[in-house]
Amino acid sequence: MAIPATGQPPPEVGCHPPTPAQPLDYSNLFKSSPTIPNLANTETANNGGNLSYGGSSSPMATSIPIKPIVYLHGEPTVRFEKKEVEVMIHHQDLTLAIVGKFSHGWPDIALLRNAIPKQCGLKAEVRIGLLCDRHVLIRCTISEDFDTLMSRQTFEIKEKTRTYLMRTFKWDVSFNPAEESRFSYGWISFPGLSPHYYGESTLFSLAAAVGSPIAIDAATLNKTRPSCARVKVEFDLLKNHPQHVISETANGGNTRPCGDPSPMSIPIPIKPIVYLHGEPTIRFEKKEVEVMIHHQDLTLAIVGKFSHGWPDIAFLRNAIPKQCGLKAEVRIGLLCDRHVLIRCTIGEDFDTLMSRQTFEIKEKNRPYFMRTFKWDVSFNPAEESRYAYGWISFPGLSPHYYGESTLFSLAAAVGSPIAIDAATLNKTRPSYARVKVEFDLLKNHPQHVVIQVGEGDGITTEIQKIRYDFKPKYCTNCKLQGHDVDGCWNLKPTLRRKKLRTVMAARWRRQRRRNWQ
Repeated sequence: MAIPATGQPPPEVGCHPPTPAQPLDYSNLFKSSPTIPNLANTETANNGGNLSYGGSSSPMATSIPIKPIVYLHGEPTVRFEKKEVEVMIHHQDLTLAIVGKFSHGWPDIALLRNAIPKQCGLKAEVRIGLLCDRHVLIRCTISEDFDTLMSRQTFEIKEKTRTYLMRTFKWDVSFNPAEESRFSYGWISFPGLSPHYYGESTLFSLAAAVGSPIAIDAATLNKTRPSCARVKVEFDLLKNHPQHVISETANGGNTRPCGDPSPMSIPIPIKPIVYLHGEPTIRFEKKEVEVMIHHQDLTLAIVGKFSHGWPDIAFLRNAIPKQCGLKAEVRIGLLCDRHVLIRCTIGEDFDTLMSRQTFEIKEKNRPYFMRTFKWDVSFNPAEESRYAYGWISFPGLSPHYYGESTLFSLAAAVGSPIAIDAATLNKTRPSYARVKVEFDLLKNHPQHVVIQVGEGDGITTEIQKIRYDFKPKYCTNCKLQGHDVDGCWNLKPTLRRKKLRTVMAARWRRQRRRNWQ
């Protein structure tokens, strides 16, 4: 930044530019006179543009030496390195500096020193000084106050009956009172983002497509609002900002969480933004997705769906644990319209919610019906899960097969075995064994399983029947449970009309019976 000279160089400097082999020595000059010579032009070496400073910096003990005056094109010039400028910023407490601009009048600076901390809700000491007309420099000492001042577009500073409007901008070395900063702070949201992406490093990776991520809001960190994630970013107003960002998962695409993973302490690094076909893209490995699921407490996550109206989320947070008979703490948040995300902390509560097809949640005199599905990373509110939980029975199974590993081996013919019922474990009902399984509704499920015993020519074979307590149908057209393609109203509108006629006829018969009574 060039500063025009306002006087002649001092006699000690001379009128000719010094050679690099004989640098000037100012040590005796400053010992004899307390007046610093007028340093005219200043330059910063190796400066690649505006310097951007983080919310905090480590203490810098580097001292800035007194620089010699050199003459470039007849102009007295002082040259600083980029690192020295960073040290100056730290020494002058400008790392968390903010410029407050009053566009329509401003009060006295003495009033501002008292009013800004109180009326803006600052928590620590700040130093405020008049920078130039309409502008004040606010030096914050903690990042929380810095975030507070940068979180709003306008602050009202009141003096008796008059109100002054102050806008805030981040200070940097290129500050010019005639221009406003091209950098701004703001919140961005990721609506519908899958909850396993809610880790800090993952969100910062996504937000880097817009600008420099600063902070994550409380509801996102506390996992109480799984419908969207919000991140505060610093962005350049002169750049084009994308309307979306693409996330990819390597090594196998979508990942379904295990039932009981071991603790994972692998940190997820902040990912760089790459551009594929002009689109900002972030790539995650399959193992990293599994770690995200564990870190975001989604291993035992369930989606509750209300198809016919739903109560307030505050009511559901109290009603679901009580009315569904849950034993431990659960965290419930609104995932999207009609859907809530329930994070269970123990497997018993997870099994309780998945053991029934429908739960009745009562609010005063009105019941709401909630169906439950296991959450996975491929969740789509427009589609219902193709996976379901249910009980299968092995009628007439010989009691010596009632061991856990044996029953799980038999149940694996249907799906993933989850648990064995109490009567089977306690050996009080030897007539049949029951196992809870998770099965894929799009697969064909066997009606029996063949058990072979022996080796070589001495193998004996028996056929064990499988009985399904309940197996919902799944429609591949509308992606909903409860019916299949043959009963889909969207594909066969005549079925809807036939059903409507049946319902109306039943209502007519009931009304006629009432009239005769």
